[in-house]
Amino acid sequence: MRLKTKYFIKWKGLKYAKRIAIAIIAILLIVVLVKHKGDISKFKINQNYIGIIGVLCGSAVTGIITYFNTSKAYSRDAKRKEMESRKKEIFAPLYNNMLKVNNYMVSESYPEGLYHEIKYKDEVNSFSEWESIKKDNRSLYISNLLSQQLDQFTQKINEYMEYREKLTKEVIRVTEIQVGSYSGSKYIVDRIGLFYKFSQARQLLKDKDKFIQGICALNLNDTSATDSQRIPLPNPVAEKIYQESIESSQAVEFENIFNDLVNKSNDILVVLKFIINDIDKQIYGKVQY
Repeated sequence: MRLKTKYFIKWKGLKYAKRIAIAIIAILLIVVLVKHKGDISKFKINQNYIGIIGVLCGSAVTGIITYFNTSKAYSRDAKRKEMESRKKEIFAPLYNNMLKVNNYMVSESYPEGLYHEIKYKDEVNSFSEWESIKKDNRSLYISNLLSQQLDQFTQKINEYMEYREKLTKEVIRVTEIQVGSYSGSKYIVDRIGLFYKFSQARQLLKDKDKFIQGICALNLNDTSATDSQRIPLPNPVAEKIYQESIESSQAVEFENIFNDLVNKSNDILVVLKFIINDIDKQIYGKVQY
């Protein structure tokens, strides 16, 4: 298959050259027949005719081959520039942006925020390159399969941000129930919804000890509490809060969404790496990654 592709232009050029040569000979023959009124018996071979035919055929063959070889070189150069442009303006930016977000998710584990809107393009936790590409004709060079993967990834970011709030509210709900009968707990029940944030709730999935310490110190960390209200929750109460929260459907779903985000980003990185390496191999004969 590769051999046929390599010599197709050359073979095609020779085919047309042969046709033109035959056409020239036919035209000259018609001229001779007209000149001798169709009586070919009166025709005498003239060496000048043979020379003229040879020159014309040779020029035609040389011209056709030169034309097709030049066209082939121009086409190859144009294709190379087009591939370089696609890599530089589409696939390399997508890869670098996805790699940055992937590294951030792995290092942070349940980060406080993930975004894909263009207004967050300078943030380390933002995958905004895809939104930017979709706004112009660069999106036309993205395959349907890759486009679907990228859209699914950004949709999963939206789910992550939505369930981030659900997880926080669930921890607050469980805490309010568990500390309801504890002495001095009314202050916590009344105010936990005001100051308890996702930055604390995410420790539920990141670090059990930190989560329990945070629950025990809820009153201690509230500067608006009085001295009598700053009573630490006992460890057994915090343990119950942890156990009920970690088994909640919100925690399970949130963990699944985050893991799915990481897996999807890994899959997309593999695809983008393959595309970039394929372009580099065609242009430079070697791969980048």
